[in-house]
Amino acid sequence: NNYFKSNQSENSLQKLYRVYLLEKTFVEESKYAITSLYLYEPTEEDLQKTSIYTSAKKSNPSALTLFFSKPQFSLSWKRDLNNYIIKNQKNRVFGVDVTVIIERENNNGIPIIIELLINFLLKHGRDTEGLFRIPGNNSIITKLKKDFNQLDPYQIDLTPSNDITPHTIAGLLKLFYSEMPQPLLLTQNWDLILESQVTYDENDINSINAMKYKLKGIVDSIPEVYKHLLRYTIDFLCKIVENSEVNMMNSSNIAMCFGPNILRPAEQTIESTLAIPKTNGAIDHLISDFNYFFN
Repeated sequence: NNYFKSNQSENSLQKLYRVYLLEKTFVEESKYAITSLYLYEPTEEDLQKTSIYTSAKKSNPSALTLFFSKPQFSLSWKRDLNNYIIKNQKNRVFGVDVTVIIERENNNGIPIIIELLINFLLKHGRDTEGLFRIPGNNSIITKLKKDFNQLDPYQIDLTPSNDITPHTIAGLLKLFYSEMPQPLLLTQNWDLILESQVTYDENDINSINAMKYKLKGIVDSIPEVYKHLLRYTIDFLCKIVENSEVNMMNSSNIAMCFGPNILRPAEQTIESTLAIPKTNGAIDHLISDFNYFFN
């Protein structure tokens, strides 16, 4: 369904068609002609003449090298390509601040993609063994990510099939959370949450209660937009855990598989990686004691 329109000369259109065949990259209604187009590795002299260069490798024939005889042509095409990408990703949700998505969609504080994916999993995934642990079809996940970034989410076909499975939808949901610029529990809370899990004695009820009180204080401090979505997400995970005798995913298993997507440090280090089992413990508590933390 991709296409481009142009008012170029016949010679330029032929060159544009070569771009179409090789790159599947399109520019709508561009007013700038390509006066020179070469498909080979450039010399140093060539590189000095152009302001746009993408290396073309024999091992990757879809890569394209473009040379423009005048710098202003390359700058114009770069601008048009950027505008085209923006135009076709006006519904982009992956990697976008959740506050931006919520304001844009006006859907009761829950991004539509999350609502659709969670509803699918509640309807078709609660009996699926290893949900969130067993990976889905990566190529389908990639396709669905592209669809949600470009299309009306309500027009995307999520009918269960050999491609649209609970594992694949679960993988897409985890991907959405993992690509949020700011995780649900916020990066600045990583150290506080980790400390709460390291310092308490799991054999001492008073120590456990003190840890839960501290963790609840952290949850309550989260901005309402994030807290509302966190509550919605944990409530969903609780519903998956309720059927753990069938799906084999208790609160500890869910926390291990899902926790790193909603709680992560600002910078990944060896120390933070080793601490993940502890921070996953906090997610386990949020699921196990949902009413204490959210009601």
